Amino acid sequence: MKIKHLLLTVFVLGFIATSCSESKEDGVYANWRERNENFVDSIANVYDSKQDPTLKRVEDTRNRGFYVYYKVIKESTLPVEEKNKPFLTSIVNVYYRGLLIDEEVIGKLPVENRYLYKAYKNLPKFDGNFDNEDPDVDIDQVTEFTVNGLVSGFTEVLQHMNVGDRWEIYIPSRLGYGNNNNGAIPGYSTLIFDVTLQEIVKQ
Repeated sequence: MKIKHLLLTVFVLGFIATSCSESKEDGVYANWRERNENFVDSIANVYDSKQDPTLKRVEDTRNRGFYVYYKVIKESTLPVEEKNKPFLTSIVNVYYRGLLIDEEVIGKLPVENRYLYKAYKNLPKFDGNFDNEDPDVDIDQVTEFTVNGLVSGFTEVLQHMNVGDRWEIYIPSRLGYGNNNNGAIPGYSTLIFDVTLQEIVKQ
């Protein structure tokens, strides 16, 4: 087990070093597909080897065999009888921030219990409705979404969240925008979201 852990650590560090060198020499999005696939593979390896007990996953019910990975930043503090999860057709209010990978930034974070939302200032941001480390209900405005109107991975994971939960979510490109460019999001991008389910407007 120790050898396996060591080999995985060496692989991840080697991948980060190689990718950093490529991105500096060839541009921010050099080898983007490969880098994002390697990033998702490294998350899957950490999950499978149970190295990080904070890392969890859900299977996408519309794309069997593909998973969205997540970590709980904060659990809902609502009483059990008031906790509620949205349905596929629910309308919800969320605080969210969408980020892309940057291996150099990620490589500087602690390996154990690595939370990427803590590096939000240094990771490429493509969307969101709050700017500081945490959402501020007095300043920031929630965004209303219909659950089934989002990319597949986001639709799936929202249905597992309770009102008041805050999760860090990793959506592989297959469950995001695939090979299509979407605004500031290049094709093959892993989507990293910091999401707080604030309210179910309509169940």
